This record gives sequence, C-alpha cells and structure tokens, in this order.
Amino acid sequence: MSHLTTLRSPDAPLDAIKRTASRFFWSLLLPLGVTLVALRGAIPSRMEGGPGGLRSLVARFADESPLILGIFLFIAVSETIGYWRDRLGATSRTGKPAFETGARPSGRRVARVVAAVAVAAVLALGFRSSVAELHRVVSVSMLPTLNVGDRLLVDKLAYGLKLPLSNHRIGAKLPRRGEVIVFPGAENRDGAAAAPKPIVKRVLGLPGDYISFQLGHAIVNNWIVPTCDAGPFAAVMGKLTIRGRLAVEFLEDKVYLTVTTPGGASFPGYRVLPDEVFVIGDDRGISSDSRVWNSGRGGGVRIAAIEGRVTRILAGGRRDGRIDLHHLLSPLGLEIREPDVDLHKSETFISNCLQTPPVSTWPPASNG
Repeated sequence: MSHLTTLRSPDAPLDAIKRTASRFFWSLLLPLGVTLVALRGAIPSRMEGGPGGLRSLVARFADESPLILGIFLFIAVSETIGYWRDRLGATSRTGKPAFETGARPSGRRVARVVAAVAVAAVLALGFRSSVAELHRVVSVSMLPTLNVGDRLLVDKLAYGLKLPLSNHRIGAKLPRRGEVIVFPGAENRDGAAAAPKPIVKRVLGLPGDYISFQLGHAIVNNWIVPTCDAGPFAAVMGKLTIRGRLAVEFLEDKVYLTVTTPGGASFPGYRVLPDEVFVIGDDRGISSDSRVWNSGRGGGVRIAAIEGRVTRILAGGRRDGRIDLHHLLSPLGLEIREPDVDLHKSETFISNCLQTPPVSTWPPASNG
C-alpha cells in the first residue's frame, strides 16, 4: 500500500509573510506616503493659491474638502503604482523595456478606478454630513486654544445623529458647558450677512441660564466662573498683535485657557432661550459672539443648527498657511503654540493654577 506525502518547503511560511508585507507596502504604505507628501508640498495652501485661476481653485478645494481630495489622491496614486508595477513585472518576464511593451490600462482597470473614486466621494460626503467633518479655523477668536489654520476634527454624532438634508436628530443631546462646538456662520442673528465659514466657539450657557459679564469675568446664574491668572500673553497674527492676560478657566469638568484685556468688558445679561446655547470665544477681547449679537442685546445659537463638537486638532496650522503635522490628532488642551515666544513662565503659572483648583466648578441651576 502506497502513501502519498505532501512535502512543504520550510521556507513557505516565510515566503507568505514576505508576499503579505510586499502587498501591504505597495498597496497601502507607499501610496499613503506619496499622498501625504503631495498634500503637504504639492497642493498649494489657501494663502498661496492667489485670487483666481486653477491654482486658486485647487487650493480652495483642498482647504474646504481635504478628506475627499486625500481619498482621490490616494486612489489615483495607488492605481498608478499598481499599473507601473505590473508593467515592470511584465518587462522582467519579457526582457523588453516597459515603454516597449505597449501595455495600456485595461478598460476594466479604468472602470474600477472611476467606480472607486465615485464610491469614495459618496461615502466621504455621507461621512462628512452625518458622522465627522474637518473644519479649518479662520479667525483668532479662540486663541490660545486654537490657532488660525488649525484643522479640527468635528464629531457630528456628539449631539445625536443628524439626518442628511434636515435638522432632525436621532437621540438628540444637549451640549455641555465648556465644550467647543461648530455651527453655521448665519446663526449670529444680528441681521448681518452670513459668514462664509462655519464658526467655532465654546459653550458657556445652556437653556434657561442667565449669562452676564463683569469686568471680563463670566457669570452663570449669578455665579462667577472661577479663573486663575497665568500672566501676560502676546501673539502676532499677521498684522494683528494680541495682548492681554492669560487665565485658566474652570467650568464644570472642563479646564481651558482664555485671554482677557485689561479691565475687561461688561455685559448686562441674557437669558438663554429654551432652544439655544450661549457661546463665547476664548479670546474674550476680540471674539464676536453671543455677547454682541442682536446689536449688543445678546443672542444664542440654535441647538438644532449645531454641526458638532470639536474633539481634537487633526493637524495644526502654520503661519504660512500649510499644515503642521507636529500636532497631529492633538486633544484640546492647555498648550500655547507660539514658536517664537518664550513660554516657560506661562507654563509655570498654568501648572501652579492646576495645583490649586477652585473648590467648586459647577454653576447653580437656573431659576429662569
């Protein structure tokens, strides 16, 4: 009786690992690396795009829809690498140079690329409208927490699932005091033209709260929000020089930095309506927010209009308009990002403030 024995080479598992690693490199790592290099160096920033023309159009699209552009570039680069890899493989088998093989992308490959781009664009648009979105900071009103040019990751599920093309939310939830939110620029209710970009601010008051300011200090339901002075602050943003006092503010379970001007401004008071929240910028002297809307009488942002909560800084913004990858996926914290300023004293002051937190950081319930 004969027995057939299948002998496997001892190198077979190693060969399988090598093939898997090769596919991973050629299909993911290399295309991803080339895509990141292209986004960082080849795509012009909004400042470099100029006032018109194709360069300006590309810069604007990259600024407003970086996710879609990144997916498109990744697919294009991946397919290009795959095409030339196949041709070079055919060259090694035939012994002819790649340009003499006469091979052209097959109709099936072209159709696959077109379908992949279309599906990725649809998924990216759906993801952006209902799950998460990127937002670029365009003003200094949230200094020192956010810098101009920061790309923010906005969680659109934080306050419930918003159905596309409507303001209805499934599982709707209220924002919390101290959270940073994004909402449409038209929500200022002061009769001015709608802002071209969404706005990012911090929630200070919830429905029913009575909000006022006295000499720059925020007051919620007659309770002064506790702060700790962290020394002087200065920042240069283009032609704008910002000076003030840096302060650590404690509100509920949130701790964040603010900038106040000497003396500080006062605000008589506003009762937040049942369907809105009161918002404020971290740079209290510059921010145009709920305090000044409706010709200075105060106003809020409709809860239904809130697009989402800012969870992280996806990438920092540089002064030249390009992306700073040193702050990739950084949480919103107490770091001051001023590369040309000695911040050792400020960091010491902030540390001292955190070592002696206030006894209470929760405002009383509203009586409105």
